[in-house]
Amino acid sequence: MKDFDFSTKDIYLASTLISIGYLYFLQKKETQFTFYFQDDETKSIDSTVDKYWNGNLICDPKKAFDSFKELKTRIFS
Repeated sequence: MKDFDFSTKDIYLASTLISIGYLYFLQKKETQFTFYFQDDETKSIDSTVDKYWNGNLICDPKKAFDSFKELKTRIFS
């Protein structure tokens, strides 16, 4: 598997990262899914994740919700 800069099992965080443009890879292991991400050319994913957890990340809520629905569809279909 390709090297990734960040991984999470948190679908809400993953949805937010996808909505602001990070590319991802989804892997299923038994009954759990892990989302893998790489740094963007213009921003560090670690910095973005820190902003998410600190409540300082600004994103389009509609895009985040659409990303969440897309992930749920991929997981449950």
